[in-house]
Amino acid sequence: MCSELLGKSLELRSIYMNKIPIPNASAIEREVISQLVQSLDAKGVNCETWEKEIDERVAALYEL
Repeated sequence: MCSELLGKSLELRSIYMNKIPIPNASAIEREVISQLVQSLDAKGVNCETWEKEIDERVAALYEL
């Protein structure tokens, strides 16, 4: 839903961004995801496991 520019780049405009649904996560789910992201940033070890869990939690919020 974006205009394609030269070099195959995309033009992101607010008229398109307003259409992106953002799920309303519970406070508990936001806190869990926040802690996972902080663990990911702080240690840099075992990143694949934390990234997978973050991806799965976000996908569940979008009901994917």
